[in-house]
Amino acid sequence: MAIVLRKTLIFATSLVACVSSAAVATDRVDSCVALTARALGFIRDRHLSDVRIALVRDPNNSQSSEDAAEIRATLGNGLAIANMHLRLIDAPIDRLQSLNDVDVFWVTKGLKEEFGRVAAIANREHAVSVSRDLDCAELNLCVLGVQAEPSVKIILSASAASNAGVAFEPAFRMMVTER
Repeated sequence: MAIVLRKTLIFATSLVACVSSAAVATDRVDSCVALTARALGFIRDRHLSDVRIALVRDPNNSQSSEDAAEIRATLGNGLAIANMHLRLIDAPIDRLQSLNDVDVFWVTKGLKEEFGRVAAIANREHAVSVSRDLDCAELNLCVLGVQAEPSVKIILSASAASNAGVAFEPAFRMMVTER
């Protein structure tokens, strides 16, 4: 119980920090990455320490490429946050099928027509899918939708989480919008 309370307090503090720093584009991406990392700490029955994040992008889509560049600038060659080491794996949409041993599929903006395909692969891997495009979670195709501006919003798709075999602690579910 004490661990869950500690995680809850840390997550709530992250939300407050995110609200206060969401005005700058770099901070917006940093905040989304930090919130996602904190959310991963609330997954039941899994202890993630070395987190492999597949950055799903379409090199032929300018919106996807821009979003990928922003996320890549934040994560670089790896980032230590929330007792985890986040490692980025480049995942062009045409090579997605060959990926395995991935913990998180980060779906870049501009890939709405690919949400279903990414969801199927994330489900196969029992991985969390996340996007800054909230439609992905609203459509129950991403586990998490994370937004830092104009206001902080985290959507948890219970259906997508169930399909991926991912369960979150009740304390986390109380702090986000669950669909």
